Amino acid sequence: MNILITGGNGYIGGRLANYLSRFETNKLFLSSRKNINFYNKKIKSRKINWNNTNDILNSCSNMDVVIHLAGMNAQTCLKYPDEAKIFNVQNTLNLFESATRYNIKKFIFLSSIHVYGDNLVSKINEDCLKKPVGPYAHTKSLAEDKLLKLNEKSKLDLFLLRLSNVFGPPRNNLSECWSLVFNDFTNQAMRTGNILVKSNGTQMRDFMTMTDFCRSINHIISNFDSSIKYNIFNIGGNKTLKISDVANIIKSRSKRFLKNVKINYASSVSNNNEIVFDYDISRFFSTDFKLKKDFTEELDELLQYVKNNF
Repeated sequence: MNILITGGNGYIGGRLANYLSRFETNKLFLSSRKNINFYNKKIKSRKINWNNTNDILNSCSNMDVVIHLAGMNAQTCLKYPDEAKIFNVQNTLNLFESATRYNIKKFIFLSSIHVYGDNLVSKINEDCLKKPVGPYAHTKSLAEDKLLKLNEKSKLDLFLLRLSNVFGPPRNNLSECWSLVFNDFTNQAMRTGNILVKSNGTQMRDFMTMTDFCRSINHIISNFDSSIKYNIFNIGGNKTLKISDVANIIKSRSKRFLKNVKINYASSVSNNNEIVFDYDISRFFSTDFKLKKDFTEELDELLQYVKNNF
Protein backbone atom coordinates (compact mmCIF):
# COMPACT_ATOMS: atom_id res chain seq x y z
CA MET A 1 0.00 0.00 0.00
CA ASN A 2 1.41 3.38 -1.04
CA ILE A 3 0.83 6.04 1.62
CA LEU A 4 1.53 9.75 1.19
CA ILE A 5 2.13 11.69 4.42
CA THR A 6 2.31 15.45 4.02
CA GLY A 7 4.27 17.25 6.73
CA GLY A 8 6.33 14.09 6.97
CA ASN A 9 9.29 15.67 8.75
CA GLY A 10 7.19 17.21 11.50
CA TYR A 11 6.69 15.93 15.05
CA ILE A 12 3.59 13.89 14.26
CA GLY A 13 4.63 12.98 10.72
CA GLY A 14 8.03 11.68 11.78
CA ARG A 15 6.67 9.41 14.49
CA LEU A 16 3.81 8.25 12.27
CA ALA A 17 6.13 7.36 9.38
CA ASN A 18 8.37 5.32 11.67
CA TYR A 19 5.35 3.46 13.05
CA LEU A 20 3.67 2.71 9.72
CA SER A 21 6.95 1.56 8.16
CA ARG A 22 6.90 -1.47 10.51
CA PHE A 23 4.12 -3.04 8.45
CA GLU A 24 5.42 -5.07 5.55
CA THR A 25 2.83 -4.02 2.98
CA ASN A 26 3.28 -0.27 3.53
CA LYS A 27 5.42 1.95 1.32
CA LEU A 28 5.63 5.50 2.61
CA PHE A 29 6.12 8.73 0.68
CA LEU A 30 6.76 11.83 2.77
CA SER A 31 6.49 15.43 1.73
CA SER A 32 8.29 18.11 3.71
CA ARG A 33 9.78 21.60 3.43
CA LYS A 34 13.06 20.15 4.72
CA ASN A 35 15.24 17.29 3.54
CA ILE A 36 14.14 13.98 5.03
CA ASN A 37 16.74 11.42 6.09
CA PHE A 38 15.01 8.40 7.58
CA TYR A 39 17.64 5.82 6.60
CA ASN A 40 14.74 3.49 5.93
CA LYS A 41 14.30 1.86 2.51
CA LYS A 42 10.52 1.80 2.97
CA ILE A 43 10.34 5.59 3.36
CA LYS A 44 10.86 7.82 0.35
CA SER A 45 10.68 11.57 -0.13
CA ARG A 46 8.10 13.15 -2.44
CA LYS A 47 8.60 16.85 -3.03
CA ILE A 48 5.48 19.01 -3.20
CA ASN A 49 5.77 22.69 -4.07
CA TRP A 50 2.90 24.13 -2.03
CA ASN A 51 3.18 27.40 -3.96
CA ASN A 52 2.46 25.63 -7.24
CA THR A 53 -1.11 24.46 -7.80
CA ASN A 54 -0.21 22.07 -10.60
CA ASP A 55 2.43 20.44 -8.43
CA ILE A 56 -0.15 19.85 -5.70
CA LEU A 57 -2.70 18.54 -8.19
CA ASN A 58 -0.23 15.90 -9.37
CA SER A 59 1.06 14.93 -5.93
CA CYS A 60 -1.22 11.95 -5.31
CA SER A 61 -0.28 9.88 -8.35
CA ASN A 62 0.28 6.18 -7.59
CA MET A 63 -0.94 6.58 -3.99
CA ASP A 64 -3.57 4.54 -2.14
CA VAL A 65 -3.90 6.63 1.02
CA VAL A 66 -3.23 10.30 1.77
CA ILE A 67 -2.61 11.50 5.32
CA HIS A 68 -2.63 15.29 5.30
CA LEU A 69 -0.68 16.66 8.26
CA ALA A 70 1.04 19.63 6.61
CA GLY A 71 -0.15 23.03 7.73
CA MET A 72 0.79 26.23 9.50
CA ASN A 73 0.78 25.99 13.30
CA ALA A 74 -1.16 28.27 15.64
CA GLN A 75 1.68 30.73 16.23
CA THR A 76 2.46 31.13 12.52
CA CYS A 77 -1.24 31.43 11.63
CA LEU A 78 -1.59 34.26 14.12
CA LYS A 79 1.36 36.06 12.58
CA TYR A 80 0.34 35.45 8.94
CA PRO A 81 -3.46 34.97 8.85
CA ASP A 82 -3.84 35.53 5.09
CA GLU A 83 -1.12 33.03 4.26
CA ALA A 84 -2.68 30.61 6.75
CA LYS A 85 -5.93 30.60 4.81
CA ILE A 86 -4.07 29.75 1.62
CA PHE A 87 -1.92 27.01 3.13
CA ASN A 88 -4.37 25.43 5.57
CA VAL A 89 -7.47 25.70 3.41
CA GLN A 90 -6.77 26.15 -0.32
CA ASN A 91 -3.77 23.81 -0.42
CA THR A 92 -5.83 21.20 1.43
CA LEU A 93 -8.60 21.47 -1.15
CA ASN A 94 -6.10 21.20 -4.00
CA LEU A 95 -4.62 18.09 -2.40
CA PHE A 96 -8.11 16.59 -2.06
CA GLU A 97 -8.74 17.35 -5.75
CA SER A 98 -5.53 15.49 -6.57
CA ALA A 99 -6.67 12.56 -4.43
CA THR A 100 -9.97 12.49 -6.30
CA ARG A 101 -8.23 12.74 -9.67
CA TYR A 102 -6.01 9.74 -8.91
CA ASN A 103 -8.75 7.61 -7.28
CA ILE A 104 -7.22 7.54 -3.82
CA LYS A 105 -8.95 5.10 -1.47
CA LYS A 106 -8.70 7.13 1.75
CA PHE A 107 -8.04 10.80 2.53
CA ILE A 108 -7.26 11.49 6.20
CA PHE A 109 -7.22 15.14 7.29
CA LEU A 110 -5.75 16.09 10.65
CA SER A 111 -7.98 18.74 12.18
CA SER A 112 -7.96 19.89 15.79
CA ILE A 113 -9.91 19.97 19.03
CA HIS A 114 -9.60 23.76 18.72
CA VAL A 115 -12.45 23.88 16.19
CA TYR A 116 -14.74 23.56 19.24
CA GLY A 117 -13.24 26.68 20.86
CA ASP A 118 -10.85 27.53 23.68
CA ASN A 119 -10.99 26.63 27.39
CA LEU A 120 -13.48 23.85 26.74
CA VAL A 121 -15.80 22.61 29.47
CA SER A 122 -18.49 19.95 29.77
CA LYS A 123 -18.79 17.05 27.33
CA ILE A 124 -17.49 17.62 23.81
CA ASN A 125 -18.59 15.21 21.08
CA GLU A 126 -18.63 15.46 17.30
CA ASP A 127 -22.16 16.92 17.27
CA CYS A 128 -21.19 19.94 19.38
CA LEU A 129 -21.33 23.34 17.73
CA LYS A 130 -17.98 24.53 16.41
CA LYS A 131 -16.75 27.82 17.91
CA PRO A 132 -13.24 28.31 16.49
CA VAL A 133 -11.16 31.13 17.94
CA GLY A 134 -8.18 32.57 16.06
CA PRO A 135 -6.90 31.95 12.52
CA TYR A 136 -5.52 28.45 13.21
CA ALA A 137 -8.83 27.07 14.47
CA HIS A 138 -10.81 28.99 11.84
CA THR A 139 -8.73 27.59 8.97
CA LYS A 140 -9.05 24.05 10.32
CA SER A 141 -12.82 24.47 10.64
CA LEU A 142 -13.15 26.00 7.18
CA ALA A 143 -11.06 23.24 5.60
CA GLU A 144 -13.33 20.65 7.25
CA ASP A 145 -16.48 22.28 5.88
CA LYS A 146 -15.15 22.58 2.36
CA LEU A 147 -13.79 19.02 2.32
CA LEU A 148 -17.17 17.65 3.40
CA LYS A 149 -18.84 19.62 0.60
CA LEU A 150 -16.38 18.37 -2.02
CA ASN A 151 -16.73 14.82 -0.75
CA GLU A 152 -20.42 14.80 -1.66
CA LYS A 153 -19.31 14.29 -5.27
CA SER A 154 -16.32 12.06 -4.53
CA LYS A 155 -16.00 8.30 -4.30
CA LEU A 156 -13.07 8.25 -1.89
CA ASP A 157 -13.38 7.74 1.87
CA LEU A 158 -12.81 11.00 3.77
CA PHE A 159 -11.99 11.06 7.48
CA LEU A 160 -11.58 14.26 9.50
CA LEU A 161 -9.76 13.76 12.79
CA ARG A 162 -10.16 16.33 15.56
CA LEU A 163 -7.04 15.60 17.58
CA SER A 164 -6.70 16.69 21.20
CA ASN A 165 -3.15 16.87 22.66
CA VAL A 166 -0.44 14.31 21.92
CA PHE A 167 2.84 13.84 23.75
CA GLY A 168 5.88 11.61 23.51
CA PRO A 169 9.45 11.65 22.22
CA PRO A 170 10.00 13.05 18.71
CA ARG A 171 11.77 11.22 15.91
CA ASN A 172 14.70 13.64 16.07
CA ASN A 173 15.88 16.90 17.62
CA LEU A 174 14.66 18.95 14.68
CA SER A 175 11.00 18.40 15.50
CA GLU A 176 9.13 21.53 16.57
CA CYS A 177 7.34 19.97 19.51
CA TRP A 178 8.72 21.62 22.63
CA SER A 179 5.92 24.15 23.05
CA LEU A 180 3.42 21.31 23.70
CA VAL A 181 2.51 21.08 27.38
CA PHE A 182 3.86 17.62 28.25
CA ASN A 183 6.95 18.03 26.09
CA ASP A 184 7.61 21.57 27.36
CA PHE A 185 7.31 20.62 31.05
CA THR A 186 9.46 17.52 30.53
CA ASN A 187 12.13 19.56 28.77
CA GLN A 188 12.12 22.14 31.57
CA ALA A 189 12.24 19.52 34.32
CA MET A 190 15.12 17.52 32.90
CA ARG A 191 17.23 20.49 31.81
CA THR A 192 16.68 22.98 34.64
CA GLY A 193 15.08 21.11 37.55
CA ASN A 194 12.17 23.56 37.40
CA ILE A 195 8.77 23.70 35.72
CA LEU A 196 7.19 27.09 35.07
CA VAL A 197 3.44 26.84 34.56
CA LYS A 198 2.40 29.96 32.65
CA SER A 199 -1.06 30.05 34.29
CA ASN A 200 -2.70 28.98 37.54
CA GLY A 201 -2.73 25.38 36.30
CA THR A 202 -6.48 24.79 36.52
CA GLN A 203 -7.10 24.47 32.77
CA MET A 204 -8.31 21.03 31.69
CA ARG A 205 -6.93 19.17 28.68
CA ASP A 206 -7.28 15.72 27.11
CA PHE A 207 -3.96 13.98 26.43
CA MET A 208 -3.05 11.08 24.17
CA THR A 209 0.20 9.19 23.82
CA MET A 210 1.86 9.60 20.44
CA THR A 211 2.03 5.81 20.18
CA ASP A 212 -1.74 5.47 20.45
CA PHE A 213 -2.23 8.27 17.94
CA CYS A 214 -0.07 6.37 15.43
CA ARG A 215 -2.08 3.23 16.19
CA SER A 216 -5.31 5.14 15.54
CA ILE A 217 -4.12 6.12 12.06
CA ASN A 218 -3.15 2.54 11.27
CA HIS A 219 -6.57 1.43 12.52
CA ILE A 220 -8.25 3.77 10.03
CA ILE A 221 -6.00 2.66 7.17
CA SER A 222 -6.51 -1.04 7.92
CA ASN A 223 -10.15 -1.18 8.97
CA PHE A 224 -12.13 1.80 7.72
CA ASP A 225 -14.01 1.77 4.41
CA SER A 226 -17.19 3.14 2.88
CA SER A 227 -19.25 1.16 5.41
CA ILE A 228 -18.15 3.60 8.15
CA LYS A 229 -21.06 6.03 8.39
CA TYR A 230 -19.13 8.92 9.94
CA ASN A 231 -16.58 11.29 8.41
CA ILE A 232 -15.67 13.12 11.63
CA PHE A 233 -13.98 11.62 14.68
CA ASN A 234 -12.69 13.06 17.92
CA ILE A 235 -9.26 11.55 18.56
CA GLY A 236 -7.90 11.66 22.09
CA GLY A 237 -6.50 9.67 24.96
CA ASN A 238 -9.54 9.47 27.23
CA LYS A 239 -7.27 11.09 29.82
CA THR A 240 -8.38 14.49 31.13
CA LEU A 241 -5.91 16.33 33.35
CA LYS A 242 -5.44 19.77 34.80
CA ILE A 243 -2.25 21.49 33.68
CA SER A 244 -1.13 21.38 37.32
CA ASP A 245 -1.66 17.60 37.29
CA VAL A 246 0.64 17.32 34.27
CA ALA A 247 3.35 19.26 36.10
CA ASN A 248 3.03 17.08 39.20
CA ILE A 249 3.10 13.82 37.20
CA ILE A 250 6.29 14.91 35.46
CA LYS A 251 7.80 16.00 38.77
CA SER A 252 7.06 12.56 40.21
CA ARG A 253 8.42 10.58 37.24
CA SER A 254 11.54 12.76 37.07
CA LYS A 255 12.69 11.27 40.37
CA ARG A 256 13.54 8.11 38.43
CA PHE A 257 16.19 10.18 36.69
CA LEU A 258 17.52 11.64 39.96
CA LYS A 259 15.81 14.97 39.33
CA ASN A 260 14.29 16.93 42.20
CA VAL A 261 11.90 19.21 40.34
CA LYS A 262 10.31 22.40 41.62
CA ILE A 263 7.03 23.72 40.15
CA ASN A 264 6.37 27.46 39.86
CA TYR A 265 3.11 29.10 38.76
CA ALA A 266 2.83 32.40 36.90
CA SER A 267 -0.40 33.15 38.79
CA SER A 268 -1.84 31.88 42.04
CA VAL A 269 -3.46 28.45 42.07
CA SER A 270 -7.22 28.71 42.49
CA ASN A 271 -9.27 26.38 44.64
CA ASN A 272 -12.56 27.43 43.10
CA ASN A 273 -15.14 25.01 41.70
CA GLU A 274 -13.64 22.14 39.75
CA ILE A 275 -13.92 22.41 35.98
CA VAL A 276 -15.64 19.47 34.29
CA PHE A 277 -14.33 18.55 30.84
CA ASP A 278 -14.84 15.34 28.89
CA TYR A 279 -13.49 14.95 25.36
CA ASP A 280 -15.80 12.23 24.10
CA ILE A 281 -14.07 9.72 21.83
CA SER A 282 -16.75 7.04 22.09
CA ARG A 283 -17.52 7.30 18.35
CA PHE A 284 -13.98 6.22 17.54
CA PHE A 285 -14.10 3.51 20.21
CA SER A 286 -17.24 2.16 18.52
CA THR A 287 -15.04 1.15 15.55
CA ASP A 288 -13.27 -1.38 17.83
CA PHE A 289 -10.25 0.82 18.53
CA LYS A 290 -8.71 0.45 21.97
CA LEU A 291 -6.04 2.55 23.68
CA LYS A 292 -3.05 0.37 24.61
CA LYS A 293 0.03 2.47 25.32
CA ASP A 294 0.73 2.94 29.02
CA PHE A 295 0.64 6.65 29.85
CA THR A 296 3.62 6.66 32.21
CA GLU A 297 5.63 4.48 29.82
CA GLU A 298 5.30 7.09 27.06
CA LEU A 299 6.24 9.81 29.55
CA ASP A 300 9.30 7.86 30.71
CA GLU A 301 10.39 7.48 27.09
CA LEU A 302 10.04 11.25 26.67
CA LEU A 303 12.06 11.90 29.84
CA GLN A 304 14.75 9.51 28.63
CA TYR A 305 14.82 11.20 25.23
CA VAL A 306 15.43 14.62 26.78
CA LYS A 307 18.12 13.20 29.06
CA ASN A 308 19.92 11.58 26.12
CA ASN A 309 19.66 14.45 23.64
CA PHE A 310 19.94 17.72 25.55
